[in-house]
Amino acid sequence: MALQFLQPGLLWGAALLLVPLIIHLLNRRRYLRKSWAAMEFLLAAFKRVRRRVRLENLLLLLLRCAIPVLLALALARPIVGGGSPLAGLAQAARHHVIVVDATLSNSQKPKAGPRPITRARVLVEKYLRRLASKGDFHKVSLIRVDSSARLVLEGETRMDRALEAVSRLCRPGFGAASLVKGLELAREVGNDPAARPLFTVFTDLQRNALGLEPKEAAATDPFALAMADLAKLSGDPVVIVDTGPDAPPPNAGILSLEVSDPVVVKGLTLEVRARIKNWSGKELPALQVVFSLDGQRRPSDVVDVPPGGTAEAVSRFSILKKGPHWIRASLPGDALPGDDKRWLALVARDRVKILFADGRPNKDFLLSAAGYMARVLDPTGEEEIPGVSLFRSTVVDSLDFAAGRVNMDAYDVIALVDVDRLPPGTADRLADFVR
Repeated sequence: MALQFLQPGLLWGAALLLVPLIIHLLNRRRYLRKSWAAMEFLLAAFKRVRRRVRLENLLLLLLRCAIPVLLALALARPIVGGGSPLAGLAQAARHHVIVVDATLSNSQKPKAGPRPITRARVLVEKYLRRLASKGDFHKVSLIRVDSSARLVLEGETRMDRALEAVSRLCRPGFGAASLVKGLELAREVGNDPAARPLFTVFTDLQRNALGLEPKEAAATDPFALAMADLAKLSGDPVVIVDTGPDAPPPNAGILSLEVSDPVVVKGLTLEVRARIKNWSGKELPALQVVFSLDGQRRPSDVVDVPPGGTAEAVSRFSILKKGPHWIRASLPGDALPGDDKRWLALVARDRVKILFADGRPNKDFLLSAAGYMARVLDPTGEEEIPGVSLFRSTVVDSLDFAAGRVNMDAYDVIALVDVDRLPPGTADRLADFVR
């Protein structure tokens, strides 16, 4: 890359050099030659100065043509690369590649001071304003690392535009990724030694952001290799700016939220369990876990979570209406709100509907295996007595079941009793029901 232009479209202005040439040609056609007596004296004098006059006219024409060309080149803002013979005359330019760690941990609220992502935004803005105040030529590229590395801005020379992009660069994220991805992207963006790239990383220095556990040999560690690669490309060491708090606050998160029973029935007591993880190195005593059903508060639980360990919080309550519901568990007052809530969606049923396909039907349920099991699971029979049984049993003849006269989707469980075989079509529908 010997020469580039920031505004290459303005180079078309160089075509204005044709204007002086056209005027010159038109002027030569304006004069008519006529001989008269005194011309001999004028011709004799002109022959003595003709060479000098032609040279002056030619120089004047060249100057007139050069003016629009030079003006177009100046307006196009040329950039002289390191491979150009004019590199020694050009002003020193640097490509500033800024990587910002916007992973979840950067949103934690310390006991004093701003969040790491807020601190990163302030420092990046100061960095760019300092570049703008120097008045030299600089290029800026901005990279944001969240769940992945993303290029927010590339090769921008106007600091006002770079400052406008800082809000997108320092937006809080919810992912967790290694900074190695951001360093690899920075290597691609700044892969031009002639631009003298300078790499700066703003991070809260969390262990996850630095990759896997440190290796015994730095030569095999991805993060160390990426840092060394960038330093070799730049010629200067990579600058790492710590945006984390002086004293990291304790942090807990909810790993999972689940119910004890796979099928939820209205009116029956439901046990909800939330697994809590302590991400800090100190014990979290009497940590409150708040449960809610459809936005309404339910019994909370208090647990003690050891350093780096887990604990289980339990809440028991009933759902009084059938249909879809949602349950939430939360940790109020935690420093990092991004992992403090979990939701669970479920459907509450009147009762679990069981269909028995009876291969040996009998009106007397005591003489039918399917009828006997149905009565054991559902003692109420045809009566609707809430809270007595978890199941609602229905017995049909296996012939009706095999003929497809039963809607399988209306039931939660299907049991085949004393059924030797099924037609292929019924077997396929039953397989689809199980899936």
